Amino acid sequence: MATPLPATWREDVLRTVGAPITRANLDFLGTWQRYEGGSTHNAANYNPLNTTRGGPGAAGAINSVGVDAYRDWRSGLGATVGTLRSGRYGDIVSALMSGDPRRSAPVAGLSTWLSGSANSPAGAKYAAKVLGSSAVSGATQKNTATQQAAAGAFQQSLAGVAHTFETKQQMASGLLQMARNTLAGRFEDNGQILYGLGQLQRRLQSSAATPTLPTAEVTPSGAAAGGLVDTSKGWRGTHVTDGLDWNNGARTAGDIMANPGSVVGAPENGTVIRWGSAQGGEALYFRGASGKTYWMGHIDQRLPVGARVQIGQPVARVSSDHARPHLHIDVKS
Repeated sequence: MATPLPATWREDVLRTVGAPITRANLDFLGTWQRYEGGSTHNAANYNPLNTTRGGPGAAGAINSVGVDAYRDWRSGLGATVGTLRSGRYGDIVSALMSGDPRRSAPVAGLSTWLSGSANSPAGAKYAAKVLGSSAVSGATQKNTATQQAAAGAFQQSLAGVAHTFETKQQMASGLLQMARNTLAGRFEDNGQILYGLGQLQRRLQSSAATPTLPTAEVTPSGAAAGGLVDTSKGWRGTHVTDGLDWNNGARTAGDIMANPGSVVGAPENGTVIRWGSAQGGEALYFRGASGKTYWMGHIDQRLPVGARVQIGQPVARVSSDHARPHLHIDVKS
């Protein structure tokens, strides 16, 4: 039987986020928790919203998705608020700060919480349950014009990139393939797609050579200076991944120091097979075409389960939540 939540858990969340304690905020959190069932309808002790964050005080995942149990409410509170502040749920935090989440209707954040994607049909239905269908309908109508404008701007940008490189067919072909197959699946709304495409366009425009995916600029200390953290060239195993029973305790895990937000490239062609959690961020399991399985921790903005990528293509970003930001990577055959 799960350990009961403190009676003041909703107030604790609001105080820690810095949001006002209003009846609307309390009702929203209470309704959200009832649909999640964290700590009351599962074994995720002190985890009311079923975060997979892990971190200090985590007692281990209770299911294959990576929902964690915690040893005490302080740890669970920190993980819950840390997830809300991770950068993926800004609309939820803003809605709480407004004092009335149903008026703000953070549909994208709730959809992402459920499915990992702001545009998931299942996530939209989930948001409608938590917020009420009338609130979601109003928010959808309000955002339609913005979404259409962003989609149009993205198409114009894509066409502009093709025109820019029309005399460099290999470059244009590679760019458009990445734009369609990688960026569209990597970013969760049209605004982010447009931003990512613009960044890629500027990078390619500055290069006269046929483009390749950028590799991390590495200092002698191993700290990535930016760009893409290259995991395909191997790393030195220095320690064991805590809580991961791989390789009979052999020290096969390595840390690649990197700036927060650095893009993590796939170590080989393969598929994201599972999500998890790690102290200082989230984690994913990656199955390579070679048959090897990789565990990457201290990340966020990860690709959804089932995403297939080629070697070097983005799978996640380095999290900013660790005291010394880095990618932790381990592998087993």
